[in-house]
Amino acid sequence: MSTGDSAAFDALTAKVEELGQVCARLSRENAELRARVSGLPAGIARGDACPDAPGTDAGPEPAVLERRVSRRMLGKALGAAAAGAVGAAALVDLGSQPAAAVNGSNITAGNVTTTEAGTTLQYDGASALGGVVFLGNDTGFSNSAAAFPAALGGWAGSHVPHGIYGFTENDNGNAIVGSYAGTTNGGAAVFGQSFSSAGGAIAVRGLITSTSPGGFSAAVRGQNNGTGGSGIGVWGSQNGSGWGVLATSASGIGVNASGGSGVGVNASGGTGVAASGSSVGVSASGNTVGVSAFGPTAVRGKSSNGRGGVFSGTAAQVQLVPGSKSTHPKSGKRGDLYADSTGRLWFCKKGGTTATWHQIA
Repeated sequence: MSTGDSAAFDALTAKVEELGQVCARLSRENAELRARVSGLPAGIARGDACPDAPGTDAGPEPAVLERRVSRRMLGKALGAAAAGAVGAAALVDLGSQPAAAVNGSNITAGNVTTTEAGTTLQYDGASALGGVVFLGNDTGFSNSAAAFPAALGGWAGSHVPHGIYGFTENDNGNAIVGSYAGTTNGGAAVFGQSFSSAGGAIAVRGLITSTSPGGFSAAVRGQNNGTGGSGIGVWGSQNGSGWGVLATSASGIGVNASGGSGVGVNASGGTGVAASGSSVGVSASGNTVGVSAFGPTAVRGKSSNGRGGVFSGTAAQVQLVPGSKSTHPKSGKRGDLYADSTGRLWFCKKGGTTATWHQIA
């Protein structure tokens, strides 16, 4: 508030206080005058002819004159009191307008209230609150119907579509911030829950509206600043036979993972990684290893109209690590290749517990 506004408001406050004192004094005088009028004779109180009216010889008695003057004073006093009350109300109303609002002003529904400091609505009840401390509600439900008791709530559906809307134009800000300071129970800074059973229901959604966003822009980003091996950037889970994470792209990459000096993608399950593509099922590259897989069958490639696997490399297309045996195994499956410890390569022509092997190199 400027210096001029402050001085004007101080003057306005003083005037209101002065009018309040005038109204109090006039109220006392009115009470006295009403008491005195009630004591007048019936005829005088009704305004009948007084002894000093035209055609009478005697002058007015002092008491009668006092009564007549008192009635005139009563009318004037009542008029002054009414004017004072109206004036005070007008000044008070003027002082409550947004342009003149200051710290300590009441927040009135339907009006804008300005302030030079933060405003806090604090619940200080003796017991825990079963509802919401401050609630914006257009649904008609009672405050106590809150499924999640909270400091701030927004309920929508009857007149507006959204419960809470956050907006910022500050490049260093966030439209909505959730912060969790607990250390034991694994609470969430931001929690989204959907009660819908419809297809495509979403609990939390992130949307970038630009059709040409900047590089590495993300609709949803999970970041964990932990420097050890226990943190997770993004965690998706599903309780049934569905999918923990779904990633799609119209013409780019569905999932792009980089592990730095670690592992880009680590998968485990009945099938660790299941991939299909119109041209290539899995394409992998790495500074040390492109794909590292472990299991009864570590890697399986299958194609209905092409090759099960295609390998290329400057040192070698495929490397078979020699086994511990100096010759082929006793059992095998037709099509097996085995490199023994002496460097010979064997091919299984007939499988079984006593298989038929043929040395090809």
